[in-house]
Amino acid sequence: MKKIFKILVILFLLIIVISVIGILIFIRTFDINRFKPQILAYFQESIGRPIDFSYIKLAISFRKGIQINIKDLKLNELPEFGKDNLLSIQDIYLGISIKDIIFKRQLRVLNIEIYNPHINIVRLRDGRINLQALYTSEKYEKDNDEKTSPSLYKKTSSSQFVPAFLINKLFVEKAHIRYVDYLLEPNISVEFKDIKLGIKNFSLNKPFSLELSLALFSKVPNINILGKGEIDIANFILLLKDVIINVDFSSISFEDIFDSLPQFRSFPLRQIISGKLHSSIEILSLGKQGLMDLKGEAVLLDGKLRLEGLTTPLDNFQAKFSIDDLNLIVHEISFFVNKGKILLSGDMENYLNKQKYKAKLIIESIDIGEVLEQKASPVRINGLIFSNLEINGQGLDAHNFISNLNAQGILEIKDGCLTDINILKMVLDKLKIIPNLSQIVEENLPENFKKKLKQKDTIFTEFRLNLEMIGKNLLMDTIDIGADSFLFKGKGKASLDTRYEIEGIFVIPQELALSMVKAVPQMNIILNKSQQIEFPLKVLGKGSSISFRPDVSLIGINVIKSRVGEELEKALKKVFDSEEENKSNNPPNGSFLDNQSLEDNQPARIIRNIIDKVLSP
Repeated sequence: MKKIFKILVILFLLIIVISVIGILIFIRTFDINRFKPQILAYFQESIGRPIDFSYIKLAISFRKGIQINIKDLKLNELPEFGKDNLLSIQDIYLGISIKDIIFKRQLRVLNIEIYNPHINIVRLRDGRINLQALYTSEKYEKDNDEKTSPSLYKKTSSSQFVPAFLINKLFVEKAHIRYVDYLLEPNISVEFKDIKLGIKNFSLNKPFSLELSLALFSKVPNINILGKGEIDIANFILLLKDVIINVDFSSISFEDIFDSLPQFRSFPLRQIISGKLHSSIEILSLGKQGLMDLKGEAVLLDGKLRLEGLTTPLDNFQAKFSIDDLNLIVHEISFFVNKGKILLSGDMENYLNKQKYKAKLIIESIDIGEVLEQKASPVRINGLIFSNLEINGQGLDAHNFISNLNAQGILEIKDGCLTDINILKMVLDKLKIIPNLSQIVEENLPENFKKKLKQKDTIFTEFRLNLEMIGKNLLMDTIDIGADSFLFKGKGKASLDTRYEIEGIFVIPQELALSMVKAVPQMNIILNKSQQIEFPLKVLGKGSSISFRPDVSLIGINVIKSRVGEELEKALKKVFDSEEENKSNNPPNGSFLDNQSLEDNQPARIIRNIIDKVLSP
């Protein structure tokens, strides 16, 4: 009986061995590609768009588990999103543990390796995104329609229906993602290249570690990310925690930026020489709605970049930012421009939606002559700029950013100088009350004053503006400019194309003015009560091109006011003086003119008021 039992056991084991060998031989000789039409039909029905691959291979071993290799996988795009494939992958390797399925009743993926995947993400003008067509979730649509929760998303417990699923290693190499947005005008096309992703112990219900590197606007990888992730499968949310991001700006190409984002081509940025960004993200959440929550801080160190129109780069660029509850706080941005310095601080409320910001800008001791590229300019400006501006606005859209910007404050130039231009002489040349006025004045002035008309440059003793920028217009409500030979007070406006228009009063100081009147007596018609030459002046120009236009019509009116007023004062003074002598014997008759004059004893005030009303333009 024992022999029979041994024989049966041996036969049973032999059958098992033969069966296993047969299964292995069958699997090794089995061509899964014969079922390609059925496989493609199944996935096409699941995702709602054509899918194809060139080759699939299946292998099974107890040690390596189930091994699947797919080559040249292509997921076609819907016609409305373009002709390019939504997804294409050169090679996919998938390994699944047989032991875990048999003994632990859980699905453990030993490895997923993906090589050369290309993903095209497209947003149309109506806001639809091609990736959205890959999933249909009644729960998601219902939550979106209700919109009753004040929170960013509703987190539901998913532990009851999440299967036991684990990936030991997920590896992606040489990935390429292109994002095209037709909703913006002009369209943008941003490419993330040379993406390398590594994930260990990936699970749908437990945290996992990840490491990512990629190239953005660069020929070499310049962004590195290291952190922990977690999937909220019930709400389709990816959570990233304790993430460290390092960005090297030195390899960024602005030509790549301008090709991808043509809205910024007009910006003066031309080259980033150096700079490293270190960012620590406490939490970041991504869902179907995009970025939902972000909290962290970032520090930029050793930045150096070059701007168009500047002879020297912006150096020692330092910045510190923090994000909390969707608010962006700029603790400080500072950099040097040659020996001068610029400081900026501020905050932005709800940077995802409202994007309402305010900031304070301080400019300290920037030498215009050394910093600005002025070789081709016929007139060059020198001096140290100081400024203090309060800035506010809303929105970061490239088209509307300037339109929504508002800034106000002061700008001052110390030790200022305009080279190759003598403003006093140019203004006198435009004063048409006397032909060749500047030449006549120069010939008859004392030697010490001749130098003022002969000097090549204009040196400022004061240059101060109170300004306000509203959209594309710069308003200067107070302009105070002084030199040793003139003063100018006025107001004006300018635009982004460097056109400007200024109007105000041009004043020549008393000593120089009296010397001019002595040299040219006709100029006494524009002397004011303080024995200064004074007349209205308009200044028009674009860039370094400038023209001066004294307002001759107002000069004439002022002369008439002055002369008529003086004569009337002389005549009326005699009347008032005569009445004053008889005041004790002849009381006032109630006349408004008499009462007001006798009460104030200022006949000049009445005369001037009458003349101003009659002759005012």
